[in-house]
Amino acid sequence: MMQDPAPDNKNNNNQPIKKIVSAAENKNETATISDDIWLDKQDVLQRLHISARTLQNWRSSGLLPYSKIKGKIYYKETDIEILLLQHRNK
Repeated sequence: MMQDPAPDNKNNNNQPIKKIVSAAENKNETATISDDIWLDKQDVLQRLHISARTLQNWRSSGLLPYSKIKGKIYYKETDIEILLLQHRNK
């Protein structure tokens, strides 16, 4: 009786998480999960030309979703684009 060889997923299961943590430690890298680009606070402030307090207000009010890893906050680029589209003047 032959058994199908099981793929060794031990190293692959944590790759997305390792990529985000690596990007957190090295500001020059951009982390991605499932083609989503994650930005840190400085990236968002520079792209949107807003103050840190404005970004904090958006986060606190639930206007802009975020994730926190090891005390550092990240924002999905797609969430920022959605926020901008929802509040665009027509």
